[in-house]
Amino acid sequence: MLVLIRHGSYSIRNGALDELGISQAAELAEYLARFSKPTAVYHSPSLRTTEMAKIIAERLQVPPQTDLTLSEHGNPASYCPPFLDNTYTVAITHLPIIREILRQWSVYWQIESPIEIPIASVFIIDPAKKTIEKLSD
Repeated sequence: MLVLIRHGSYSIRNGALDELGISQAAELAEYLARFSKPTAVYHSPSLRTTEMAKIIAERLQVPPQTDLTLSEHGNPASYCPPFLDNTYTVAITHLPIIREILRQWSVYWQIESPIEIPIASVFIIDPAKKTIEKLSD
């Protein structure tokens, strides 16, 4: 299972999560803590995704790991089909990367891709069920 998270609200001035973004990260961490522990929490190298990953990973007790392919202009091929392993992976990234990953899975399964991807959105891609589920707005 792959959980895609678009980073939370942030300051355009310095790129750090703002008060709302910190709150969004904490709420998502609490939500994800209700499920089994993920295998990994990956994030882009940007400040806002790094901060969000730290908050989520600390709550889930999994060390966060930087993944350059999740940067705003990265190539997220390893998160696209076929994602063959049976891990529970959390990836925190940016709108263009999430849009591309969702597009590729939608084409692969011939299903409609989610259109709205607001800040702090969460999508679960479940290869076993061949579904994409949006968890938040």
